[in-house]
Amino acid sequence: MFNLVHETKLALSWVWRVLAAFFRVRPWTTAALISAFALKNIFSLLAGFLPLKVILLAGSDGVPRYFRFFMPVDADKVPWIIGFSAAAVIFFLLVMVMEAVAKKLSATGSYEVLQGANELAVASKQREEAGGYFSQFSEIAANVVIASFALTLLAAVNLAIFVTFTGLLLLEYLFTAGVMAFTDPLKPGAIRKAIQSKVRNYLGLLFSLNFLACFFVLLVPFLTGVGGNLLLAILTLLLLRQASGAVGGIIQHIRKLWTKRAEVSPLVFREERTRESEKLTTRELRLMFAPRLRTATTLKRLKATGIPVRSVESCWQDPKIRGAYTFHVKAEMEESVKKTKVRHFQHQVFPVRQLHLLEHEEFLFSRISRKSVRAPLVLSRYEDEPFACQVCEYGTGKIVDVKGWQRKSLEVLEELWCLDLSRELISAYRTAHPGLEARLLPEFLQRLEVVLESASLQHVYHTFLDALPRLHSVVSQVPLHLHNPDMTNSHVVLDDDDQPLIMTWTRWQLLPLGSALPANLTRELLKEMLERVCLKRKIDPDSLLPAHLLLVRDCQKLEDTVKREHYRSAFSIMESILANELVLEAIDQ
Repeated sequence: MFNLVHETKLALSWVWRVLAAFFRVRPWTTAALISAFALKNIFSLLAGFLPLKVILLAGSDGVPRYFRFFMPVDADKVPWIIGFSAAAVIFFLLVMVMEAVAKKLSATGSYEVLQGANELAVASKQREEAGGYFSQFSEIAANVVIASFALTLLAAVNLAIFVTFTGLLLLEYLFTAGVMAFTDPLKPGAIRKAIQSKVRNYLGLLFSLNFLACFFVLLVPFLTGVGGNLLLAILTLLLLRQASGAVGGIIQHIRKLWTKRAEVSPLVFREERTRESEKLTTRELRLMFAPRLRTATTLKRLKATGIPVRSVESCWQDPKIRGAYTFHVKAEMEESVKKTKVRHFQHQVFPVRQLHLLEHEEFLFSRISRKSVRAPLVLSRYEDEPFACQVCEYGTGKIVDVKGWQRKSLEVLEELWCLDLSRELISAYRTAHPGLEARLLPEFLQRLEVVLESASLQHVYHTFLDALPRLHSVVSQVPLHLHNPDMTNSHVVLDDDDQPLIMTWTRWQLLPLGSALPANLTRELLKEMLERVCLKRKIDPDSLLPAHLLLVRDCQKLEDTVKREHYRSAFSIMESILANELVLEAIDQ
């Protein structure tokens, strides 16, 4: 059970300790920053209120009755209008001044404050973060001042609105505490999900309802004819807006900082040591996929597919699929009354931030069959927020050993090279992923100019730039193939026929043939494979030679090397590319 009241007490106590530490080591700097934030909001209120007074005064015949408590009935309005207008401009300028002062104090004052609080903070890479924390804590204090100021004036100007607003805040807090206390964190309803993951939207909805309720209460005197001061009504709405913004800011800043307290406290308190807090995704995984829970869920999902499962055993696997968590599921099947059989499945769990990987895989298999690329059959796919899950066939559950995969990988690679890709798939991929020839441009290569330290390097560089049009022409004509960067033995299991089953396709790519040639592929084997590929895909063998693939391989290596800023190594690859027979032919011409 989540006790919001208890958590609130702890959070407020912690914020108070941090602010007290700031005041203890640098009282004037902290007070100045808090004052700057507070004055900015007060000046903003006045800058918004005074123009309304000008409009009301200028648009009325004579002096309106709600101005007469400070203006004579027969007063000349022009000087007052000029004075209010000038004051509005001054307050507007003061708002900008306070923003600049707050920004400067946040940057310079944080160094002083944190150096006094903890000498380690200013020497670490977290200095910028620490400065942000100082600013946020100061904003909390400033918002407390603003909320107190606005609510005090609100009580003086319109007690009914003050009671309505504060009463609604109390009811909403109790409602939120009740939702958090009496709902299941593993199966939260829509309200708890909104509270946990969409705090800004949830608070925005509550404060909008508060504003509407207070607005209707404000209208009552005008509708019933028992009086009502238009100027005070406008001031009430402005104060209400300021109070709502300040209270909302307090809640959001405290919540954000409270979740990072394990990082903040060591920067402020000398006696506390840095502790790595548990990530939200890790915590949710630990709770939602505890052994008993995931076993029950997997059994339910498999039975829903019609598979006669008697029992299952779900075992954690050290991450094998990038961006996902996996579990090896051993299921005992009912073949007859006395006979059982064990089948293997893999339970793949994707956090919401990695959902694009699963969607990427789904897109591929909406265009080609799983069987054609030795991908496993997906038996069940479902969402259990904040995770997306799928249960796949897992063959015999035996991962292929390194030597066995080296022998089998060339066969699988040839199958992928022979696979015909639809124009629709290629077009969709090219929309988001430009080809190698579109990436290897002079603008990309100009960063190598920092290495042009000798005439020989300059010659290689300029010769390569001259050969780029030929490179682009050759590379663009090389057919694409389906590439899986995760096609390693750790992602491959054997099926019942001792054939490899490739368990993940979440990071598939369409690359020109030769982009990822395995180290164990000799020139002779490459030539033989290419002949079979050309025959299968009906490609003219004279238009696709081993030299084409070797050129693509080197161009891909060049791009990767330049991205890693290994510029000197890049020149060795450029020389290899210039020595390719297809490029030499163009240079000779």
